Amino acid sequence: MYHTFKVIARWLYDNFEAEKDRWILWSPVALGTGIGFYFSLDKEPSSFWPSFLMCVTALFCRGLIKTESARLVLAGVGILSLGYFVATLKTWYLATPMLEEDTKILRLQAKVVKVEDFDGMTRLTLNGIHGFNQTIGRVRISLRGALRPNPLPSPGDRVKGIFILQPVPLPPFDGSFDFRRKAYFEGLSAIGFAIKPLDIQEIDVKELSYTNRIERIRNDLTQKLRQGVAGERGGILAALVTGDRSGISQETKDMFARAGLAHLLAISGLHLTLVAGLGFLVVRRGLSMLPILSLRWHTKKMAACLAFFFTFAYLLVCGIPIPALRAFMMTTIVLLGILFDRPAISLRNLAFAAMIILVIMPEALLNPSFQLSFAAVTGLISYYERSREWVSRHYRRRSILARLSFYVGGVMLTTLIASTITLPFVAYTFKKITLQSLSANLIGIPLMSFIIMPLTVIYVFVPLDFIGSLLNLSIGCLINVAQSVAQWPGSEILVPQIQTWVFALMVFGLLWCCLMTQSWRWLGIGVSGVSILIYLIRPLPDLMIGPKGKLIGLRLEDGQLMVNSLVHERAARKAWMSALGQGSVLKWQNEENPLIIRGQSIAQRQQTLLINNQAEYGKGVLIWLTRKGTMHQQFSENRRPWGRRSFSGI
Repeated sequence: MYHTFKVIARWLYDNFEAEKDRWILWSPVALGTGIGFYFSLDKEPSSFWPSFLMCVTALFCRGLIKTESARLVLAGVGILSLGYFVATLKTWYLATPMLEEDTKILRLQAKVVKVEDFDGMTRLTLNGIHGFNQTIGRVRISLRGALRPNPLPSPGDRVKGIFILQPVPLPPFDGSFDFRRKAYFEGLSAIGFAIKPLDIQEIDVKELSYTNRIERIRNDLTQKLRQGVAGERGGILAALVTGDRSGISQETKDMFARAGLAHLLAISGLHLTLVAGLGFLVVRRGLSMLPILSLRWHTKKMAACLAFFFTFAYLLVCGIPIPALRAFMMTTIVLLGILFDRPAISLRNLAFAAMIILVIMPEALLNPSFQLSFAAVTGLISYYERSREWVSRHYRRRSILARLSFYVGGVMLTTLIASTITLPFVAYTFKKITLQSLSANLIGIPLMSFIIMPLTVIYVFVPLDFIGSLLNLSIGCLINVAQSVAQWPGSEILVPQIQTWVFALMVFGLLWCCLMTQSWRWLGIGVSGVSILIYLIRPLPDLMIGPKGKLIGLRLEDGQLMVNSLVHERAARKAWMSALGQGSVLKWQNEENPLIIRGQSIAQRQQTLLINNQAEYGKGVLIWLTRKGTMHQQFSENRRPWGRRSFSGI
């Protein structure tokens, strides 16, 4: 036994020594762990200074110690403390006031920050609000029917109107997505609706700030693209250029998600890389045709500089979403590599990009876009770092047919790797997975890369009708692919909610496989396997009570969800359905005594649970029925700045 432990210890030590150069890749993981620990707290820390002092102390002590393992531990503690510190500091700095109760009718004046024109609804984000007797941040207003303004206001315009404001809803139970926290970090204090048409005062562009000018350019470009290519295809075209997806129906978004093509509708690495690549190619080819420049200057480096400006302009126009910001940073590093004649695509550069984003926007850790983007790129770079030499050796001196087969195989392999590495993130966030992404992406990615995006770039600068017709046809083909694949078996599999700590264990196992290079990297598969086993055997709640106490949900023996009302607390009902992996819900028929819960099954366990009113457990509760009795988890609100009472309605 002692000999076995000695062999295992020696094996672990040898792997540890061999991975010295790889531990730096865990820096964003440590930073994210500190940020995640902050967001998992029940109460807001009283101060951010202790974490700052811990960070400084750990990093200072690291410089005094020569033992490699101790230095590594102190670096990890310092970076983890840094994550906790930046998250606490960002929350303190924002201090967004959050509305708690519905207001009475208010006459308000405000400045338009953002305009979203959906099918059947227009949504305005307002700032600089006057007429409310307390400090308030941004407000998102919905306008329907005859209240929809025509023409639409532009960002920077001022509006007057009569509104009713409402609080951003709390999550229905602990562990579900917290829209209120998301709103806090977006500076959104409340939502609401108008009850009379708005009075719009147009503001000249010369009086606008640079932010409003960029947003107005983005809004105008969105409208022109949607007018140039009619219908929902124009909405998809606008989404590819400006990132505004309000012109795409929820049905189409769900269809693309079921087909595994949702990433094509969100501006990410694929889109920015195509813009940078097209700009680089056009500029370099154009300069090479001018001997007076190509013989005196390094046209490749000149093209890299101009490609950077093209990419930066695209980033501004698309609204700087997190996946696009990650892709921009990686693209910039690649272009810098061209300028300094050095390879740029590596996990170190990806870790650097993640660190920058998390330090500036610690709340991005909880953003699905951040998680999916970095997870997919981590898996891809990890694989291609190991196979780069083999691919280069076999790709050279090949026929056109062989290179085409390499491309098709590369698309399939890339889709498989990205789908596998992002599977836990998709299941955790959206409570559904798809098994058909490989087939859809085999057609969708080449269609987007070689036809749609090049035509889109041309159409933005040269909006000719025949180019718009080609875009209409090609985007229609993409929609047909998504529609066909979305109907295949396995295109949408609903899965129950994954516990956060189980999800973290899955992610740790996958990161261990990707970031490590020695034989012990396969331990990550075991860790992920254990987390999947825990997920499969954990019990689901049997009884749920909504945050307002008006909705009660019951999980039947077959897993079906039954509720006492289809009217009250709709958001909670939808969240329960998603958490239990159910696509439909049943209405309780016994109106006289709807709260006798699973009487037959409980009687078989020699238990009876009869709840006469919700006061026995309170509001926002999950209840498990076990052989030893009942266990319940109380949802607690108002513990964090985005949950506590900032001000009440009038």
